[in-house]
Amino acid sequence: MRIITKSRAAMAALLILAGVGLGNLLSPLVGSALATVGQTVNISDHSSSALFAKVTSAGELKTNAVVSGKVAPALPPQPFAVVRGVNASNFAPVMEPTTATVALTDVTFANSFGNGARELILNQVSAAAPNASCVATHARFIGAYDAPSAQTVVQDLVTPIVLKPLASGEAWCLQAIMNAPSGEVDRIARVMLGGYVLTGTFTPPTATAPPPGKAP
Repeated sequence: MRIITKSRAAMAALLILAGVGLGNLLSPLVGSALATVGQTVNISDHSSSALFAKVTSAGELKTNAVVSGKVAPALPPQPFAVVRGVNASNFAPVMEPTTATVALTDVTFANSFGNGARELILNQVSAAAPNASCVATHARFIGAYDAPSAQTVVQDLVTPIVLKPLASGEAWCLQAIMNAPSGEVDRIARVMLGGYVLTGTFTPPTATAPPPGKAP
């Protein structure tokens, strides 16, 4: 048989009182939480009770704001497309001198059926503006693409390549170099570039001008 002493009885009484006090302290919170289950809950701006969103009984978050116009991702404001003819006889500027900053989003290299396998190299070159001759005071390798005869290689860039002057006060060009085995017939291949202008002014060429080289 356990004997309850005066000290144990006093301790038990204190614990009971503490539990009652804690319950009274938490009851407003518990009551509020239980009261919101299955009901509409308002989420308001502390600066104005008129500015609020609400969670409906279906679990949807809704606002009272009026949305006007088209709600959709905006297209790039200044998209461009460039098509150029290249061969293995020289360095062909596929993007003319510019001081703009552009985002390159896709590259297509279409090899001619009359060529054997070809390699295309893209280099960015930059020099003091206006750099009309596409001089390479600074240079940056952009990419290399191999295409068999009569085949097309397409690269869609998940992260665009940003092209801009490689130093302050410079203008840049994008050059294409097509490599071919010595002695092969050198037919024109096509390079197509797509992207959009981030800052500045860039006017893509309006017509494709095949570079000088060997006749097909």
